[in-house]
Amino acid sequence: MPKMKNIAVTMRARTHAEYNEKYNAISYDLVNFLKFLDYNIFLLPININPILFLNKIKIDGIILGPGENTKLNLKNNCIKGSVRDLYEFKVIKFAIKKEIPLLGMCRGMQILNLFFGGKIRKIKNHVTKKHQIKILNTKIKDIYKKELLYKNSYHNYGIILSDLSNKLTPWAMSKDTVEGFFHKNKKIYSLCWHPERYKKYHTNDINFFKKIF
Repeated sequence: MPKMKNIAVTMRARTHAEYNEKYNAISYDLVNFLKFLDYNIFLLPININPILFLNKIKIDGIILGPGENTKLNLKNNCIKGSVRDLYEFKVIKFAIKKEIPLLGMCRGMQILNLFFGGKIRKIKNHVTKKHQIKILNTKIKDIYKKELLYKNSYHNYGIILSDLSNKLTPWAMSKDTVEGFFHKNKKIYSLCWHPERYKKYHTNDINFFKKIF
């Protein structure tokens, strides 16, 4: 049997309004999808030092999970953002330093673009929608077995092609919106739809994850 891959996943930051209690959260859907892929899942709580945690275990890949909007701002050599933003900033730097494959999902994709100097903006008609995706890259097209896909969409911020970092290459587009990219010379990938939310997982998404990790 092949060895199970150890995959670390970042989580959402939540606050219980009635009790003013802060906690980490991750959707059942995402956990179930990663279990289906036969990964050992290591959840990364936001209230610990991620570097100390990641250095203690052998990690084969890291996923920057979906969730609330990012507020990361790197202007004037000053890093600002939410607690989760600053946490994931450290995780990205760790993955790059250790050459660990890194995948950004939806929000995770957006924060990767910001990390590398790109921008995000508010967009319309991308929440609870199904839209056509065009695969641009030949190697990834071979994974998905087709050029045109129809995928879900749950984000109200996105990346217009002109806002994409020059260190990143788009591999999937929906009209003028980037739906997936990879780094030009690092093991960094992204997609903006949610493969975990389908009742029956798509084989092409499974193959994409297996190619990265």
